[in-house]
Amino acid sequence: MAEATVAARATLRRGDWGEGVTEVFDLIFSNPPYIGTQEHLPAEVRDHEPGAALFAGSDGFDDYRRIAPQLPGLLAPGGAAILEIGATQASAVTALLEAQGFAVALRHDLGGHGVARGASARERCHEDAIGRMDRTELDRVEEAGHCGQVLLL
Repeated sequence: MAEATVAARATLRRGDWGEGVTEVFDLIFSNPPYIGTQEHLPAEVRDHEPGAALFAGSDGFDDYRRIAPQLPGLLAPGGAAILEIGATQASAVTALLEAQGFAVALRHDLGGHGVARGASARERCHEDAIGRMDRTELDRVEEAGHCGQVLLL
């Protein structure tokens, strides 16, 4: 049921992160590639996922370096961006987002492995949506429907 509701309100576009997007959004979700090109991956990941979905330069931060400066122009006042990050990337991604003027809250994965999910918010008006990181992305998008414009990067 949620899929039909979201699909009716969603517009899909092919793009290069936020380049060329002129609208502003109340909520942005992104799961960019975050693996360094020299990092070891288990065969079940390496053999079944396209490299473009996994690798982000030698240190794994290339896409964060592109996304972070775009976020201020994409977020509506009081909006929030939620970015998935790698297990060792909390400090570096936090620094990139803070350099853009964001307050950053980190959430850990459900397995308790210290894998943080970086959540950045300007005014924290969406802290309730950010706090429920254990739900599926589709559910979070549907729940955020009251927020207005939502962008999945």
